[in-house]
Amino acid sequence: MEAKMTVREIVAETGISFAHAYNMVRSGRFQGAEKRDGQWRIPADSLSAYLRRRKKQQENAKAA
Repeated sequence: MEAKMTVREIVAETGISFAHAYNMVRSGRFQGAEKRDGQWRIPADSLSAYLRRRKKQQENAKAA
């Protein structure tokens, strides 16, 4: 079974605001996210992919 994270866990991991993380989940930025028992569950792999994309964007911004 794949590890799932809550929005609050994503906030703790990334440092982004709760509102921003929640909006990202609702808009589909985390593939495989689903709402269960009133709480979003986000696959840990989706968070890893987001962090890789964010790191690459930051590196590209520094190079420019």
